[in-house]
Amino acid sequence: MSNATAVKAGSAGALEATSCDLGTGLCITGFGLLVTKLYTARIKVPPEVQDLIPEEATHSIGETAMAAGSLATGDAEVLMGAARLAFSQGHGVVLLMAAGAVAMPSASLFFILKDSPAHQVNPLQPTK
Repeated sequence: MSNATAVKAGSAGALEATSCDLGTGLCITGFGLLVTKLYTARIKVPPEVQDLIPEEATHSIGETAMAAGSLATGDAEVLMGAARLAFSQGHGVVLLMAAGAVAMPSASLFFILKDSPAHQVNPLQPTK
């Protein structure tokens, strides 16, 4: 952005905004797919409702909720309890991965730049 001429500044800004939006969209999609995959792997349908729901009901929390809507109240609560637990576990894993994705480059930059002259106090400059 700082190297763009005044004539090209609008194009450079638009390209930067588009790149940011694309990256955000791809990350949301990737993390959403990962949460869904983890949910499907982690849900443990209680045996008392196993035969009352279709196989597809465990593919996402939305499908599980739709299947729970057709069950008796007690069975629906048991199924949704298992669904909430599986979703929370999957979501927690993805949040830890996202935190690691932010923490690793941050820590790397801290150690790379900690001795940089730009971050040291100039003893000749008067303090305020």
